[in-house]
Amino acid sequence: MVKGTAEIEFSKAKAGLSEVMTDVVHRHHAKVIDRNRGRERALLIGEELAEAALAHYRFDPEIIAEETDVTARLAEFGLLGFGETVEEAMLDLVGELDAYADRFLGDYGFYRRTKRSHHLPYLLRFKITAPERRMRLLLEDSKAQIIPAK
Repeated sequence: MVKGTAEIEFSKAKAGLSEVMTDVVHRHHAKVIDRNRGRERALLIGEELAEAALAHYRFDPEIIAEETDVTARLAEFGLLGFGETVEEAMLDLVGELDAYADRFLGDYGFYRRTKRSHHLPYLLRFKITAPERRMRLLLEDSKAQIIPAK
């Protein structure tokens, strides 16, 4: 395998997977994996490159504070998280978004034909983010609106 080569045949990528991953993750070289002479192609990119490519897909959570409970909401995804504190509600929301992302990405053939297809870049950004940084990702703009209970 030639280091830095953007395209690589599947069999060579498979045989040199450790080196391919090092190239992608540590050297920030995206790879196009080619199988069956171009009939099947996939893109392999590392976390930093994915974050840069998807940076403008931002989440907009709302926090609904009631007397004893807090609800965190991602309205555009139809998801809710619940807890006694903002942190608990956000952690629950992160779990709900993770489960939704798994369903969506696991059955993209279905979701790409629905009105939810535009969720793809948001969910890719969420999933490429390390689990311990996902709550910060949702709150990165610090615009989470706190809505008092009526």
